[in-house]
Formats: sequence, structure tokens, C-alpha cells
Amino acid sequence: MNNNVWSKRAAHLMKGYKISLGCAFAIIFSMITLVFVAELSGHPLDQQGLASDFGPLIFMFVGIAAVCHLGHSLVKPS
Repeated sequence: MNNNVWSKRAAHLMKGYKISLGCAFAIIFSMITLVFVAELSGHPLDQQGLASDFGPLIFMFVGIAAVCHLGHSLVKPS
């Protein structure tokens, strides 16, 4: 394959990395916001249940980001 094809693949992998890492941080910040709002309003919130529900989703997005970053480092043009 020529260098142009590898450059396009590297750009797509970097885009996937940025999007998946952004999604992971958005989920983390939404969880923090949800806990703060529940504390300010005085309603009880099961924080352990919230963490156990959203934990696998966060790890999935971080795993996708890691694979995309690894792939980008392997195919980026020299």
C-alpha cells in the first residue's frame, strides 16, 4: 500500500481515539455531576450501584481508545 492509504488509516484511528476518550470522560463527568446534584438536593443515591453500572462502559471506551492509539502508532507514516 502506498503512503497515502496509511496516512488516511492513521487519521481515522486518531479520530477514533479522540472520540472514544471524549466519551469516556463525558461519562465520568456526568457521573460526578449526578452525584453532586443528588447530594445538593438531599436525595439519597446509591453510588456503589452507579459505579458498578457505568464502570464497564467506561472501561470499554478506554479500551477502544487504547486500541486506536496503539493502531495509530503502528500505521502512522514515518
